Amino acid sequence: MIDGKEFIGKPGDVITVPKGKRHIAYNNTNETLKAIVEYRPALDMHLMEQCYNGLLLDGDYDKNGSPPILKLGYFMKGMQALTRPTSVPEFALGLMVNFSYGLGVLLGWKKLYKKYTGRDKN
Repeated sequence: MIDGKEFIGKPGDVITVPKGKRHIAYNNTNETLKAIVEYRPALDMHLMEQCYNGLLLDGDYDKNGSPPILKLGYFMKGMQALTRPTSVPEFALGLMVNFSYGLGVLLGWKKLYKKYTGRDKN
């Protein structure tokens, strides 16, 4: 989905999401999806993916399969992420990541960042 419009890819298709457009990729079948996803420019997307997938692998997700937004906000603030969700207004995102970071410092989430990325700094 790109800005509310569904695009269905076939083997060999390339779907490009324009900068700043709301989007989500999903598998609408029961078959295993094999896809190559490329981010250009990638910015720090690899670090966010490491944190996102680390939470999933640890079983830290809700009934919809999404990791806790507060932990993702902590990681975004801690790494001064250049990558950001397109579905959240910038002002609201700023409030959320600042709150998340403060909460994460209190709860010791830095250890998760190191676990998922191998980096000490967050």
